[in-house]
Amino acid sequence: MRILTRYMLKSFFLTFSVSLLCFVLVFDLVNLIEHVGKFIESDATWRDIFSYYLYFTPFIIVLTTPIATLLAAIFSVGIAARRNELLAMKAAGVSIYQLALPLLCGGMLIAASLWVFGEMVMPEANLRKNRIKAEKVDRRGTRPQQTHRDQMFIGLEGRIFHFGNYATAKASGERVAIQTFTGNRLKSIITADQFYWQDSVWVGRGLEFREFLDFRTDPEPIRQWSSDYQRFDSFGEKPSYFEVSFANEDALSLSYFRLKQFIE
Repeated sequence: MRILTRYMLKSFFLTFSVSLLCFVLVFDLVNLIEHVGKFIESDATWRDIFSYYLYFTPFIIVLTTPIATLLAAIFSVGIAARRNELLAMKAAGVSIYQLALPLLCGGMLIAASLWVFGEMVMPEANLRKNRIKAEKVDRRGTRPQQTHRDQMFIGLEGRIFHFGNYATAKASGERVAIQTFTGNRLKSIITADQFYWQDSVWVGRGLEFREFLDFRTDPEPIRQWSSDYQRFDSFGEKPSYFEVSFANEDALSLSYFRLKQFIE
């Protein structure tokens, strides 16, 4: 490696490290000032607070690394120009492309390292941070909630589900509305007092059906009927289809591949 390349890389990474450290300290300090009241009210220990910000730091690193990289490139070149080092390099026949190449390689190395860091370190750190916040600050524990209110999901074959209450342990819902669309047109609405998973199929009780036909051609475009009980064998959504949304992990606690799988 040429002496000039080593010199530019040293200046670049030194400025990057200082910038990133400043960003982390400022973000942690601002966040601490915002939440110090919660820490005092919950009687959180210094160890809990330290652990919280220790696991919060990887998210800050991922968030601020692009800005720190930009500042490192600007300041490393600016310092060289202020010391007349750029002038000496040009006088020695060094092109601007030769000066930019080490910075470009350094930026690519940081980008690759950031991706690996974001996949292997940040998700687990965010998960632990959320657990500390739930247990030590909010005092609500990390056990998954059993009943969820006002949940809406986009299902299969144009269906949209709305649960007034959904119990994960029983895979059952109350005050359920199921809308079915064909393209942008509302095809039907099904409401049920109870909607639950039984014998590998969804079952509804206290049902009201509304089917919407063509308002321009049909003399009775809205058809309505009711039923006390009905099985929905054609519904391909299993309980896991809904319950995956109730996991104790947020998007920042998932790696790229786990998030991609969750979205699919």
